[in-house]
Amino acid sequence: MEDIKRNSQNILLSYKSIYGWMNLKTYIFMIILVPFSQTALFSYLNYFIKGESGMKYAALGNAMYTICIFVVFSMGTSITTERRLGTLQIILLSPQNKVALFATKSVLHIIEGVITACFSLILGAIFFELNFYGLNCFSLVGIIILTSAMMIGVGLFAGVMGLLFRRATPILNFIILSIFLLCGVNFPVSSLPKVIQYISNIIPLTHGIKILRAMYNREIITNSSLLYLCLTGLVFFVISYSIFVFCEDYCRRKGSLEYY
Repeated sequence: MEDIKRNSQNILLSYKSIYGWMNLKTYIFMIILVPFSQTALFSYLNYFIKGESGMKYAALGNAMYTICIFVVFSMGTSITTERRLGTLQIILLSPQNKVALFATKSVLHIIEGVITACFSLILGAIFFELNFYGLNCFSLVGIIILTSAMMIGVGLFAGVMGLLFRRATPILNFIILSIFLLCGVNFPVSSLPKVIQYISNIIPLTHGIKILRAMYNREIITNSSLLYLCLTGLVFFVISYSIFVFCEDYCRRKGSLEYY
């Protein structure tokens, strides 16, 4: 019970550290406005290029991509913000289990990703003629939750990359835009050069989008698709955390926890 209370407090503190400058109404407006503008822009662009099928294709892809906007960027920002405010040193020196710490901090971002993706799909049904009649809504939400959780590893990777440079925002923006290009959000991954396709297939969002589109088209979801989604997310998390531990050890030896 004490652990649940402590983790709940960590989640609340994580929210305040990132969004403390805005009130609740502004926050709710933000998580509604961002998915709407993102989905609407590229869905209508695809409509004028490929017609109705292209519009639905883009609406599904951008609904899942909103996960990336909140999970990856927010997770990366939360780490780099700790560094900027001078609290990262305290976190590194504390006896707190770092895996448990990042797990609790990620809960808020997972919830954000799920809410924005679900809201984007609702918008797709209203404005972009997406038809979810007959689909298992629980399975649909389950895939969104799983994809959002697996993208935490990518968010941690973005945060660690931001720590390696003095200016973190350009690095985070580069990663966000690269994911937008690589993961088949608006066009098939098969349209990319062969080498780039290999990179695309190691990103969890690519597999999450494929599964969502397969579910929408009433296709059979294979176990291998789910396995790739989980495996890529876990690999990203392990690699990102290993880099973070390396940076921590380097700073301890150099006595420069403020700089990487």
